[in-house]
Amino acid sequence: MQGALTLNVYWAYPWRKSEKKANIAKGAMLCDTRPDCDNLAKFIMDILTRLGFYKDDGQVASLNFTKSWSNAPGITVTLDSAEE
Repeated sequence: MQGALTLNVYWAYPWRKSEKKANIAKGAMLCDTRPDCDNLAKFIMDILTRLGFYKDDGQVASLNFTKSWSNAPGITVTLDSAEE
């Protein structure tokens, strides 16, 4: 991809074994533990560069990163053109 880009990342961890059942019943809850969002975002951006999605991670003009505990763990990444 070329030009300015928008990167959205949703990083969902599986629930900890010690988590309260009331929290698990919610389905998801924001995560405030390490690793930090900025370190995880850099990791994802470096991988996208190596895979050739864009030439340089400096092209990412807009970044939205959410980290949570969830019933459905996984990582969702969307990359779109930020051009108007």
